[in-house]
Amino acid sequence: MKALTTIRIVIILSFLLCGGVISGAFAEPVAGVDGIYYDHDSDSAWVTGCRDWVTHIEIDDEITIKESGYTYKLPVSHVKEGAFRNNQNITYALINSKRILKDAFMGCSNLTTLEVWDNVEYIGKSAFWGCTSLELLALGHDSDIALVIDDGAFKYCTGLKFLDLGKNVRLHQGAFLGCLRLETLNLSEGIKTIGSDAFSFCVSLTSVDIPSTVETIGDCAFSADSSLVHVGFQEGLKNIGEMAFALCYSLSSIDIPKSVENIGISAFGACYNVASINVAPGSYYYDSRENCNAIIEKASKTLIAGCINTVIPNTVINIAKNAFNRVGFESILFPNSVVNIGETAFYKCNKLNDVKIGSSVKNIAKYAFRNCSNLQTVTLGRSVEKIYAGAFMGCPILTVTSLNPTAPLWGDDPVACDDIFDEEVYSGTLYIPKGSYSSYDGFHPQRWNWFHEIKEIDLSADVNDDGEVNIADINTVIDCILKGNQISTSDVNCDGEVNIADINVIIDCILKG
Repeated sequence: MKALTTIRIVIILSFLLCGGVISGAFAEPVAGVDGIYYDHDSDSAWVTGCRDWVTHIEIDDEITIKESGYTYKLPVSHVKEGAFRNNQNITYALINSKRILKDAFMGCSNLTTLEVWDNVEYIGKSAFWGCTSLELLALGHDSDIALVIDDGAFKYCTGLKFLDLGKNVRLHQGAFLGCLRLETLNLSEGIKTIGSDAFSFCVSLTSVDIPSTVETIGDCAFSADSSLVHVGFQEGLKNIGEMAFALCYSLSSIDIPKSVENIGISAFGACYNVASINVAPGSYYYDSRENCNAIIEKASKTLIAGCINTVIPNTVINIAKNAFNRVGFESILFPNSVVNIGETAFYKCNKLNDVKIGSSVKNIAKYAFRNCSNLQTVTLGRSVEKIYAGAFMGCPILTVTSLNPTAPLWGDDPVACDDIFDEEVYSGTLYIPKGSYSSYDGFHPQRWNWFHEIKEIDLSADVNDDGEVNIADINTVIDCILKGNQISTSDVNCDGEVNIADINVIIDCILKG
């Protein structure tokens, strides 16, 4: 009996001690105004949920607590993670607590009106993810308090049409990704960074003006905004991330301020309706030399973005990844300065029917011309050394000519990598320079000998290295004579001089076919 009494005393004491901790630090949840539930400690209160019948949520910056005969006020610090998640009854929310945590209103698809007051400093990850009935939203206006909008906070709010963001808003990754009906976006002066994917897949957005205070536009920030016609960049912008505006099919022009220091890979990839590209004079890092309608990176002499009206300058060495992705030109002229053609540089240029790779090009990267669905003839310049996997896959090529007397290498492992041509291409004829048959026929690992037929052709009169002997070669020689140049390729008869005798050789070749 005595032992039993001792056990009961221990249990009672334990309960009282635990109860003391709960009441002092973590009190019992209390039902607040209009059926909203709160929890609290000695310093603050926070929202945990609501009753099933609640349709309107109003959360002030403080709450009155009545407990053990005492009445006191506590600041409301935050809305708890997932507090109202997937609640289909809520149609209105007014919030003035400092923080709205992760998933707080996620999936509240009937929420039509949201008021976020100036006291709010943080909206957590996926806080309003999938609130598909929201149409109008203004955040951070007339406040000196920074408002952080965390990753995916309003992701897939597919009904959102109007968005106004105040001066101290901080946009994180995917904050408004997939807001499919967003038509109007106002960004206020004061915003410094637009996070990666912040507005990607906002397919109804037609125009956006970037404030002068924005220094960084993150990776894929506006990617796949397929209705975007206009983007206004301001002096002060420094960084444009990778694929920041990729797949913006409707974009018509690109004007880069001189303040821009870094443009990421494929920043404007597949913007195939762009007709005008310009870098403001005075830029230390980029230019559009010779009114070329392209963005040239000065240090590396790399063309990183081109359009249908681009003329590649004769000082460019590299064509960057996705530089002409899906651009709708029928032909492209490579000057004799280009050495490298980047990955997917001309991917899906579906109007391109004839490609003549310049005589200076050494490397053609993987997928460089992949899926150019109208490409029928390809001429590889005499300097081409390596062609990488899939460079011409998906192209219905009928004729391949290689001007290099030494067969170019496959850039990757020839066994493990993709081929560079479709299998059907090998049923045709490969044309190569006279005297180079053994190089191509003996190159089994590189698959040149897979062609149904390999024909040697005399290209000694092909002065301009386009794989043909025609009037263009005569013009090249005439130009050399007038300018006093002694270019070795123009010395067709190999007598050490470029003169009328070389022109006669070319004419003779043309007449004899």
